[in-house]
Amino acid sequence: MAQDCFVINGTAKELDRRLRDARIDKIYMPAKDKILMTIRANEGNIKLLLEAGNIGKVHITKQKFENPETPPMFCMLLRKHLSSGRIVSVKQPIFERMMEITFTSADEMGDVTEKYIYIEMMGRRNNIIFVGQDRRILGCLKKIDMEMSQDRPVLPGLIYEYPPKQDKVNIIDDSLSAIAEVLPVGECTHQMLLDRIAGISPNIAKEICFRAQNNGTNLLDEIVDFRHLVSDEKAKPFNIIKEENVADFSAFEFEYMKNDAAFNETEGFSEMLDAFYFEKNREEQKKNASSQLLKFMSNAYDRQQRKIANQKNELITAQNRDEIKKKADLIMSNLHLISKGMKEATLIDYYDENMPEIKIELDELKTPHQNAQKLYDQFGKLKNAEIMLKEQIEKGEQELLYIASVVTAIENADGIIDINAIKDELIESGYIKVRSNVKNTKKKKITPRKYVTSDGFLVLVGRNNIENDYLTMKQADFKDVWLHAKNVPGSHTIIVRNGRDVTDTAIEEAAKVAAYYSKMSKQSLASIDYTMVKYVKKIPGAKPGMVNYTNFKTVFVKPELIKEA
Repeated sequence: MAQDCFVINGTAKELDRRLRDARIDKIYMPAKDKILMTIRANEGNIKLLLEAGNIGKVHITKQKFENPETPPMFCMLLRKHLSSGRIVSVKQPIFERMMEITFTSADEMGDVTEKYIYIEMMGRRNNIIFVGQDRRILGCLKKIDMEMSQDRPVLPGLIYEYPPKQDKVNIIDDSLSAIAEVLPVGECTHQMLLDRIAGISPNIAKEICFRAQNNGTNLLDEIVDFRHLVSDEKAKPFNIIKEENVADFSAFEFEYMKNDAAFNETEGFSEMLDAFYFEKNREEQKKNASSQLLKFMSNAYDRQQRKIANQKNELITAQNRDEIKKKADLIMSNLHLISKGMKEATLIDYYDENMPEIKIELDELKTPHQNAQKLYDQFGKLKNAEIMLKEQIEKGEQELLYIASVVTAIENADGIIDINAIKDELIESGYIKVRSNVKNTKKKKITPRKYVTSDGFLVLVGRNNIENDYLTMKQADFKDVWLHAKNVPGSHTIIVRNGRDVTDTAIEEAAKVAAYYSKMSKQSLASIDYTMVKYVKKIPGAKPGMVNYTNFKTVFVKPELIKEA
């Protein structure tokens, strides 16, 4: 979600207030498009994140990042010039999608000079540019040569210039008369404003049109109001909530959204951006990781289905083996009619009351006895094959259930940590092969999800099959209540008794959670079985999470979550 100029303006003023005269402690580049500065400010140690990848942004962050062992050259350049330097100011130099941070630091000769970092947040042209006191570019995240842009190359040694103005008027920097000249006459759409006025987002363009129409005012009057919001510093950070999720953010409340969105003011612009992009990145990471695992498990499911289908065809052949034994018996009963060298024999089928003639193919190189023995051997092999095939088919169908349970766990995963835990489970189960020379990394401990019923019972929910196993077989007391979606994949759910008698309310509310974390999560009504843990038994030799249970009852509930513990 790109930031508009109003959000950048509010963020710059907030950062200037919080970071002015702060000292640079450490500089890292956790990714090729991210710079992380640890800063000692009046409010304590804080981390400033500068980013110019697919998304351009600057804000204080509370997130943790892993840093590469070898810092990139651009990071080394910043450390050389800015380590122990101070922040002089943070501002939006022109009302565009960019920010300027001014630093003072000592050079090699000990002279204190000013240096600047420009963060340009302009979509495809996002960049972070480091500039010296003489306005020459010392380094940049993305080098732009003459072939890439004749209008504005960005290379070390060149004089830094602001991005060229768009062929539009600027909502803040240009005069009202200049803006009035480009405003459409008559009916106006938000796209018309976007095409003619720089510095606004689609949401702001829609809001200007909406207010003008709703208030019976002209467009210029509404634009003046927005200019005053900036000059009077009345912009505030808002999360835009739609369907109980943060869908966007803004520096203003939008009247045109009031019927289908809520605006929650946050503590600051940095807090707003940090939380929004953390959640967005987490969802993207989860989506990318889960899509790969889902594709992998889908292929595994298809392979297993084909394998079972082939085994069932072989089983049909094995179950029809009596026809082979009959042919062997008929050969033995008619040895006087058969001789070596015959390719087939036509014999009377004494096993059929109508006694029809039957043709039996023979191996001309074998004697009649040998032909019969060959069929007896084939019959014996098929008899053993039937036993083995039934076992293999049963194991294969258990495997399908396990794969389906993994798919459900992936779909219900809360984030990348859960996805990685499921991946570890698949490695342990042998589905994912890893190179033997890969270093073993310490696995992050995953605890079950925790909820509490309205009458105070703790409810634990497994996040994957290994955790389901541990939760049911080791962590839960044998008198605790175990719940699971009926006949479909889902998480093991435990009501912790702690010596109390479990109430009907607790069972119903825990069942709602069990339904939510199951294959029935999208249904209006789900059937959930429940019993005491002591009646739940692990299937011998089965994959993690696969159990049988008895003495159960069933409750029907709507899948939904209850209060977190």
